[in-house]
Amino acid sequence: MSGRPNFPTIVKEKAGAHHKHASSLLSVLLSKINTYRLREFADGSEL
Repeated sequence: MSGRPNFPTIVKEKAGAHHKHASSLLSVLLSKINTYRLREFADGSEL
């Protein structure tokens, strides 16, 4: 059980790094979606 307390911190660090990476990917995706929607709106197909 000596190595047990270290495990959650390792998981937290990995999850934190993954979350940062995922959030950056998500922001890129959201900006692409927003650009696409703006383009559609400017095109008049949404109206």
